[in-house]
Amino acid sequence: MNLETALPQIMSAPMAVEMDRVCLLGSGSAPEPRGIANTSRIGTRAHDAALANYALMLTARTDILSQNAGPVSASITHPRDEGTVSNFTDTTNQPLKPPRVLTEIPMLTATSIPTDGGTGTDENTIFVGNFASLMIRMRQDISILVSRDFALDKL
Repeated sequence: MNLETALPQIMSAPMAVEMDRVCLLGSGSAPEPRGIANTSRIGTRAHDAALANYALMLTARTDILSQNAGPVSASITHPRDEGTVSNFTDTTNQPLKPPRVLTEIPMLTATSIPTDGGTGTDENTIFVGNFASLMIRMRQDISILVSRDFALDKL
């Protein structure tokens, strides 16, 4: 196996999950970034029922536009909750078509978003916003060196 190619690929998936987590939910305690959820002046909206329709996402969009913080560029949620939203149905159990203003907003997923953020195991967290202003600073000088002198038969 070519470790020089394989190792960065193997490391990139868990690093991407951690990047999602700290950008969205970071604590702000060094060396971790604050994260969107812990940034002041970020609006939140609590909901005490299961997701059943598009009302919360429409309300979030309206709140953002009312603060002149738009346009809404994406929503980000756990894959489980994206599945829930995709499976909304009407009273006759037919698929519930999203309003046009929501079909224009990409729904992204991140497995690092918790599904147990409250007292149970079915809480939903959906980040809705204009992510064009989100800046991430990363070091680019990380390199991986593979030793060609290591002998496995000496273990």
